[in-house]
Amino acid sequence: MVHSYPSRLVAPSDPSFETAFAGKDETDRMNDLRVKYLKRIRQSWVNNDDYRSLIANLENVLHIYRTPNEVRESLKDLLNKFHDYADMPLSRERIASQQYPALELYCDKDGHELIFKVILGELRNGKDKSELFLAAVTLVEFITIDMYNLRLSYIGDERYRNFQGIVYRGLKIAAKDAERYRRVLLEDELPKRNLSIPLGMLSTTTDQAVMKRFTRDLKPGQDRLHMTIHVHGVDPSLLKLYLDRYPNSVVTSICALPVARVASISEKEILLRGPFFQLISMETRKTGNETTHEVVMVCMNSNRDHTTELSSDEDEKKKQRQRFFTIVNASKYHVCASLAQAQGQLEDASRYEALSQQNLEKLEAAHLRPSHLTHLADARSHGISTWIGGSLPESYPYNYSEQRSDLRSRIMRNQWVAVLDLVQYHYDWTLGECFNVFGMSGVNDQAASQTNLHLMASASEPDPADAKNFEAWTTIQQLMPRSIIFKSIRCDGILAWEVAEKSGNHALASLLRPQIRHKVPQETLDHLENGLHKYMMEKAGLLIQKHHFVLPQVSVLTELEPPEMWIPIPDMFGGFTVRLVKHHLVVELYENKPGLMQTQTTQKTISAV
Repeated sequence: MVHSYPSRLVAPSDPSFETAFAGKDETDRMNDLRVKYLKRIRQSWVNNDDYRSLIANLENVLHIYRTPNEVRESLKDLLNKFHDYADMPLSRERIASQQYPALELYCDKDGHELIFKVILGELRNGKDKSELFLAAVTLVEFITIDMYNLRLSYIGDERYRNFQGIVYRGLKIAAKDAERYRRVLLEDELPKRNLSIPLGMLSTTTDQAVMKRFTRDLKPGQDRLHMTIHVHGVDPSLLKLYLDRYPNSVVTSICALPVARVASISEKEILLRGPFFQLISMETRKTGNETTHEVVMVCMNSNRDHTTELSSDEDEKKKQRQRFFTIVNASKYHVCASLAQAQGQLEDASRYEALSQQNLEKLEAAHLRPSHLTHLADARSHGISTWIGGSLPESYPYNYSEQRSDLRSRIMRNQWVAVLDLVQYHYDWTLGECFNVFGMSGVNDQAASQTNLHLMASASEPDPADAKNFEAWTTIQQLMPRSIIFKSIRCDGILAWEVAEKSGNHALASLLRPQIRHKVPQETLDHLENGLHKYMMEKAGLLIQKHHFVLPQVSVLTELEPPEMWIPIPDMFGGFTVRLVKHHLVVELYENKPGLMQTQTTQKTISAV
């Protein structure tokens, strides 16, 4: 089944990295942007008059472009209210915390084309035109703020806190453009084997099939470019050394962020912000008349993107930036060495490891004494099951709420082809959420107290004569074992498998029967659940009430491995992780408050007695 939505994985006029910067050009470009524009913008952000001047300049520049009415209205909403990092202590009227208007605009087809033109047309252009550059960097700052705040909203999930994994991007390029990548890889000095788009954006996907779909049909003269990008954070021990030395520095992991909760197009997207790529290898193969280039790259997911880093070139902040750059390089070259080794490039592997060691020695000279680096190349973000409890449309980003309501409506109407179309483009780790969520208040849902899983369990099996609907129904059930579905949730005291059994869906009932991995007496679970709810109300009661938040059922933990769950609270920029340890709950509270530039965590143990 092919999604009919337009895609950001195919850019309006795909740049093929034609205007990306490499080697010294990259360094010069970033220094120019930082000193001339980024520093000025971040200083202006904390002053009302200067902020209004930035907005006025952006509005003037955007008038140059032909803008659809819908995009114009979205821009007005974005620019009319103050937009800032969630942990900045500025008392001004802000955009609702669960809305990410700049990111939503970027994730909309028409909005993306506009932003693509402004950012790529100016930032990727070598010519400096002050007003246009200032507007483009201001627009990037809006998106950066949304990415930063989205990360905080799901800070208990490592895939948001520090995404590490492999992502993909496919491009259709002119045959001559492939030579650019090859030339970069022929550089003798390894640090020059890089490409970057300073402050630019690049949409990627976690699914190779999605990448291949967008490079399927080549025109005469086109080659296919498949990019495999290994995304990694810095070594944890090095990061700890840095933060211990510079506790006022804000380190972020928003160079790579899952954005599907915000996007109108669900393509398992990981958005790369200002990506800096180290090229590892390039392999070319021909199949008939078609040529495909496979490029392997490394991208580090660590930066210092925050208003407090506005004085990046002055004294202490300059020193911090240099130390951080050294930590990133030590980590990056260590990853590159491992990947080169795995591909049989033994000489490159040895040289990359030497570069990593040189950067470690720089840290040693600065009295930051690192230990041996971990096996970073194998690092992947650990998953955690998520309880989505908010019941109001405004509790979540607009597109997420729309898609959630649409999915529920399709399930209630037994439209399984449409249901499959909606669920199969979720990340593998969010697929279960499609079935675990309850209805949303205020959307005329008479069965709001039932999960989507209970609704599906109560449905009649489609008539096999309706081949497409029956096939979709079957495929959905085949997808279920791949996802983390909360089969232990009770609605009105009843489990979903019991509903399916009663409805005569015996095969589905068998699939939905909970597999208990951690046996805990029901009485103990009841006590633990009461204790958890009491603690959550104590710490976030007003927000729980505001969003009609459905509190978690602790029994779900007994079927999970590991038995832990992340519970984000809307508007909190944080939430609770809950872990079942024998007959106790270990609860960790995550909070991000204005004025405190680091996430605050508090741990509590809840016992049944």
